Amino acid sequence: MLNLKRLRSRPARQFAYLWAGQTLIFCAAQIWLVALTWLVLQETQSGWAAGSVLMAAAIPRGLLMLLGGAMSDRLPTNRVAALAGAIASLAIMGVVGMLLADRFSLEGMIAIAALFGSLEAFLYPAVLALLPKLVPADRLSQANRPLARIKLDVPLGS
Repeated sequence: MLNLKRLRSRPARQFAYLWAGQTLIFCAAQIWLVALTWLVLQETQSGWAAGSVLMAAAIPRGLLMLLGGAMSDRLPTNRVAALAGAIASLAIMGVVGMLLADRFSLEGMIAIAALFGSLEAFLYPAVLALLPKLVPADRLSQANRPLARIKLDVPLGS
């Protein structure tokens, strides 16, 4: 748990912002996967279609993750994360736009899922690379504890 009394120093505030940002990113990613699966199942009544959309997100994420990590090492990580997050937000707005226009298409959902998976391959390494830049090396394992809990607690719903 974060000690709020220690947030007065600049490094502590930056760590708190990182912790809050990672919490939001990982929560949003889990909600996105559930909502996307639910939407495709509702519209198509097909488990195959839902699986295809999820696979369209997972394959580029897996294939591009090493490239995303390399980009995060060479470019400013906060900019990589911000750009990937902004484009992912636009992709989600594309889904909302399709629904508002009553123009659901499985192909469109697969394309948006592939884009989202590709963006996650750049977003996650960038976000995870921010911690060593904010925390001294001797406190890195202590700082990793609350961030690791996010990755465990969010999928478990706690």
